[in-house]
Amino acid sequence: MRGPTLALLALAAIASCKSDEQPKGGNPKPADGGGAKTQKGGMVRIPSNEPKYLNPILESRFVPANDLIFEGLVGMDAKGEPVPRLATSWEISPDGKTITFKLRDNVRWHDGEKFTSADVAFTLEAIRATSAATVWKAYMAPVTQLSTPDDRTVVVKYADAYAPALVTWTVGILPKHRFGGPDDLSTAQANTEPVGTGPVKYTR
Repeated sequence: MRGPTLALLALAAIASCKSDEQPKGGNPKPADGGGAKTQKGGMVRIPSNEPKYLNPILESRFVPANDLIFEGLVGMDAKGEPVPRLATSWEISPDGKTITFKLRDNVRWHDGEKFTSADVAFTLEAIRATSAATVWKAYMAPVTQLSTPDDRTVVVKYADAYAPALVTWTVGILPKHRFGGPDDLSTAQANTEPVGTGPVKYTR
C-alpha cells in the first residue's frame, strides 16, 4: 500500500452485509427527478491515514477501510444502539453472564471460504495471544469461556455481568484460514492483504 489513499473494489452483493431491515420503496430518485438506479460495482477511494495493518485488531488508529472490509457480530446504529451484523440475533441470560449469538447463514469471506463460528473463536484467541498493543485485549479480558456448539452458534460466558459486552463484539472478525495461528497475528501476510466479509473488498 502506497500513498495516503486506499483503492478498494466495492462488491455488489455480499451475504453478510445484508441487513434484516431493508429500505422500502426502492432506490431514491436523484435531485433532478430522474429515475436512475444505483450502479453496482465500481471503485471507491477513501481518504485515510496510511495504515500499518489492514487488521481491525492491530490497527490502533481509525482507518475507515477496516470498518468496510471487516464486520463484527454486532454493529451500532446512528443512535448508538446494537444491531445485527454477522450475528442475526443474540440472547442474554437473566444473570447477564452469558450471551448466545446466532450467526448468519451462507456468509462467505471475500475469497469464497465460508464464515463460521470457528472464525469467531479464532479472533478471540488471536486477541489474547498477540503481543501487539490492542484495545481489544482489555475488552475481551472479562470473557471466561467461548464455545461453538455448531457452525452457526457462539456462546460467550463472563464471570460477572459485563456492561460493554455487546460493544465488545463490534470487533471485526478475522478469517481463521488466512492466518497460521493466533500467535503470529502481527506478522501475518493477511495484515496487508486483508480478506473480510464486509461490503468492500481490498484489491491492489
